[in-house]
Amino acid sequence: MQSSLFSVSSNWTADKVVDGCLKQNIGSDCCTHTAWNRNKALWQVDLGKLSTISYITIYNRDEGVQFPRRLAGYQLYLSNTSDWSQGILCYEDKSNNWTEVEMVVTHRCPYVAKFVTIYNYRNDPARHDWYEDNAVLELCEVQVFGCPIRKYGNGNCNQTCSDKCYGGNCDASTGSCFYCLPGKWSHTCDQDCSSGCEGCIQNGSCTDCVSGKWGDTCDRDCSKNCNDCFQNNESCKDCIRGKHGNSCELYCPTHCANDACDREFGLCIDCKPGKRGETCDLDCPAKCKDLLCEKTTGFCSECMDGMYGYKCEKACPAECGSNKCRRSDGTCEDTDTCTRTDNITVVAVLAAVAALCSVTAIASFVYMLRIRAALKTEQTKATEEHYTGIDMAGRDDLNAYYEMSSPNATTN
Repeated sequence: MQSSLFSVSSNWTADKVVDGCLKQNIGSDCCTHTAWNRNKALWQVDLGKLSTISYITIYNRDEGVQFPRRLAGYQLYLSNTSDWSQGILCYEDKSNNWTEVEMVVTHRCPYVAKFVTIYNYRNDPARHDWYEDNAVLELCEVQVFGCPIRKYGNGNCNQTCSDKCYGGNCDASTGSCFYCLPGKWSHTCDQDCSSGCEGCIQNGSCTDCVSGKWGDTCDRDCSKNCNDCFQNNESCKDCIRGKHGNSCELYCPTHCANDACDREFGLCIDCKPGKRGETCDLDCPAKCKDLLCEKTTGFCSECMDGMYGYKCEKACPAECGSNKCRRSDGTCEDTDTCTRTDNITVVAVLAAVAALCSVTAIASFVYMLRIRAALKTEQTKATEEHYTGIDMAGRDDLNAYYEMSSPNATTN
């Protein structure tokens, strides 16, 4: 498969690269030719099944100085699928001059793969000014040498890889395992890793050491004061309690709490009661309760009774009961005294309010009585005047009646 086909001839196809013809001129119809005026070009072959590849030989068109310029910068990939970008880059041409680009070249590619891909591209600007502007491939033959997986043998593949090889795969030419099973090393993976190794590679060097060991094969003991040390030197990663330094040979400062300090500088993790500072060599303020203070600032955690301030250097106000006040601002905290004083004040205020309310109520009552008395007087006077008027009118009518009834009355 190739990314494009040159329009001049339909004979310059991808299959020409694996037909066994080693001629390197395009006129022999033994070569492929991708399209012109492209910035990417690709050729790929499917080996049919996973194979252990040993090496790959490339024959490129070679008919003048322009052809190394065209091939320059190419890349060779091996992959298990047709997606070559997810495979392994076996080789990339980084020639600094066109004369360094080889037209027949063999690349060692000891990997297991199913697809072989040759890829080229052109950037703008170009990686080198002597590069051909277009990305084009003119491959005449690509030969892939190797064996079926789990087999090796130069030319015949009649030997079986060691069963200690990881995945059963080995170099197709030498039979050396690509990787070993855990705990094994050597080219055939038949040697045990050192007992001090967490794991080892094929030359027997440990990838990491068990705790307490160091060295390439983890066969050396860490310092007795180390909890653990680095593999490549005897420096300690961590120290036993009470020690610090590269080899944990120094003592932590005397006043470190629990004898704990950092390995590198010997600074205390925390301080014993009464002490502060990076190495706990300073005293906490004397008025701190239980002599407990913050390690860096020296501020008291709490104050002794009667004192306040961040370092408990100020006396609480005299009116605070039991000499207790808030550490930050000196506000009294004794609820008994403060409540008693507050209660007296509240009672006095309430008594005054009650007295005022009583006086107001009495005055209102007296005022209402006076109003009612005045209203009653007015009503009585009006009633008397009303009945007096009625009586006088009645008398006049009665007199008139008597006059009309008298025998001596004259009639007009």
